Amino acid sequence: MALPRTHTLGHDHRRVRNKDTLMRVDTPTQFAIVGGGPAGLYMAHCLKRRMPNAVVCVYEQNTADATFGFGIVFSDQALAFLKLDDPETAAAITPHMT
Repeated sequence: MALPRTHTLGHDHRRVRNKDTLMRVDTPTQFAIVGGGPAGLYMAHCLKRRMPNAVVCVYEQNTADATFGFGIVFSDQALAFLKLDDPETAAAITPHMT
């Protein structure tokens, strides 16, 4: 299925590599994310930040009150990458790390 020329999803070699325009979508787009773990939630967060008009649904098999299996560990290198790529999120989570 071909997308209209107004859509840019992912990397487009015709555009300048600008973080703010790389994921620009001119019409509302729907995303379904399977899995409410750290990667799924972070992807949903990033999509909504880049495309506020997008509809993002996260599907999780466990109940809303299930908390098992959700432990996150960042290596020093992973945290350094996050600080470079997404300083706002890194600043928000760093104070809560023990």
